[in-house]
Amino acid sequence: MSLVHCYRTLGLSPCTTYSNKQLHKAYLGCAKRTHPDVNPHDPDATGAFQHVRDCYETLLRRQTMGGATTTEG
Repeated sequence: MSLVHCYRTLGLSPCTTYSNKQLHKAYLGCAKRTHPDVNPHDPDATGAFQHVRDCYETLLRRQTMGGATTTEG
């Protein structure tokens, strides 16, 4: 999973540096929109919610590693 994809999934620009607080705020917004409880009739909601979570965790991991540019996945 590319970092650019992760930023775009959370609605962020990949050309900007974000604090953990900013990343978390973007994650919460996306998580609320894609949560299966909010979209009970959408069969893809669980997958979309998990994808948002994976992207957030990837970016957060990158940030805690000191800005490394490689990601798993």
